Amino acid sequence: MAVREMLRHEVQPGGDREVLWIDGFVSPDEADTLLRWALRMEPWLRNNGPGRHFLRVHQLPEQPALHAVVAERVRARVAGHADSVLEPVLTNYVSIISESGTVHPHTDSAPDGTRHLRCNLFLQLPEAGGRPILDGTPVDLTARGMLCFFPSSALHASEPTAGARKRVMLSFGLLVPTGFVLPA
Repeated sequence: MAVREMLRHEVQPGGDREVLWIDGFVSPDEADTLLRWALRMEPWLRNNGPGRHFLRVHQLPEQPALHAVVAERVRARVAGHADSVLEPVLTNYVSIISESGTVHPHTDSAPDGTRHLRCNLFLQLPEAGGRPILDGTPVDLTARGMLCFFPSSALHASEPTAGARKRVMLSFGLLVPTGFVLPA
C-alpha cells in the first residue's frame, strides 16, 4: 500500500520560517509497529523536564529495522539529493511527553555552513494540547504526520499536553547546507 502524502509548505515573509508538513508519512501498520516499540522503550528514556522523556535511538537497547527504513525515507523525501549528514548532537531520538509535559522555548545549534533540519514524526497525539509552537504559532497535527523545520533558526516549543494519552514522537535530525530549502 502506497503512503499518500499531502504537503503544505509555508515560508513566512523574510524567509526565516520554513515549515513542511507531510500528512500520513507512515502507513497505519508502520505507525502501530513504531508506537509499540517506542512505548516499550519508555523505561530507558531519560527525564528531560517535567513530564518529558527522550533518548537517542542508538542508545536504546533495541532499534527495529523499520526505524532505519523510515529514517532513510525521511532523508530521501525531505533532503533529496542535497548533501546531508546525521545531526551529531541529538541525532535521531524517541520523545514521550505525558500529562502537563511541555517543551520550553529554545533554538538548537548548527555548525557554521549548515542548517539543522529536524523532522518530527507524530505517532500518537495527546487528548489535548501538545502542539508544537514555531516562532509563536501553534501547529495543528495529525497522527502519522511529520513536521519538518529548521530548529537552528526557529524558536520552538510545545503546548503542555493534557489527558492520559501521551504524545509519542520520533525525531530525525540532519545537517544540510545553508542554502538548502525544504521541498514544495
